[in-house]
Amino acid sequence: MKILTSLRWLLVLVIVIAAAQPEIQWLNYPQALASAERDSMFVFVSIHAQGCMPCREMEVTTFRDSAVVATLNQKFLPVTLDALSDSLIDCDHWPQSIKNCIINRWQIEGVPSFALIGPSGYLIAKFTDYQSPEQMRIMLQSFLESRKILLELDRKTKGNHENP
Repeated sequence: MKILTSLRWLLVLVIVIAAAQPEIQWLNYPQALASAERDSMFVFVSIHAQGCMPCREMEVTTFRDSAVVATLNQKFLPVTLDALSDSLIDCDHWPQSIKNCIINRWQIEGVPSFALIGPSGYLIAKFTDYQSPEQMRIMLQSFLESRKILLELDRKTKGNHENP
């Protein structure tokens, strides 16, 4: 009986700990773009595909890391997109399917991939590969440390699209 009671408490503890795991507050892409422009923030896009084992591994490791979660939730506008989706999004200010945007416009060829979208709504950085929690923390921190440079790049990118 004592063992059964101990096991019940252990189960309750495991459930409480699991429930307390930090979670990224993923936004939908249109909402993130509107907020980015209004608040001068960057949209961090995680691009995945069903059946992608590194993507799934990142879901349970990297995107559960408390520092990664805090940074994405507080300093970026996090979005996740399915690389194979035919849903329409505003891709560099052109309506396209997510799949066409990722492949044709952003020229991303694999998953997991990540895109940094500037406040103006244009792609300003991209990379493809599994990121451990430590690698992701370093990458996000480098984006934050390069904020002024990235904002200038975003401004130039926007200007290039407005004045072809």
